[in-house]
Amino acid sequence: MRLEDLIEKLKASNELLREEIELRKQTETELTNYRDHLEDLVRERTQQLQKLNEKLQSEIIEHERAEREKEKLIAELTEALANIKQLKGLIPICASCKKIRDDEGYWNEVEAYIGQHSEAEFSHGICPDCAQKLYPEIYANLVKKGKIKSPDSKRK
Repeated sequence: MRLEDLIEKLKASNELLREEIELRKQTETELTNYRDHLEDLVRERTQQLQKLNEKLQSEIIEHERAEREKEKLIAELTEALANIKQLKGLIPICASCKKIRDDEGYWNEVEAYIGQHSEAEFSHGICPDCAQKLYPEIYANLVKKGKIKSPDSKRK
């Protein structure tokens, strides 16, 4: 082979090498740019996740606080319910004297029974019917003076 041919071959090889080196540099630059871009994306996503995590932590704390408040209210309501005395159901009462039979079978005055089974308290008075029957003279006097109304004048 001739020296000139050899030089030409070397020049062609050298040119190919330069092109490959240039292509490699371009590829490395592109890869570096992609890597930098990916790192930026990862950084942004990490920041987003950190913000979401902080928000979630805050919501968890708020939820736990609300749960404690709910438990406290449930306890207060349960205690209040335990303290409530309420009459319900059928109450066995004497048709004549109006005494009430308790769970043990004893007969109690209405006032005593209701006082034991509720928060109600009694004040006593006398209705016009009983006043007329028990105290006819006093009753007639009070009707004349207009201090009480006669049972006959009941609204219908």
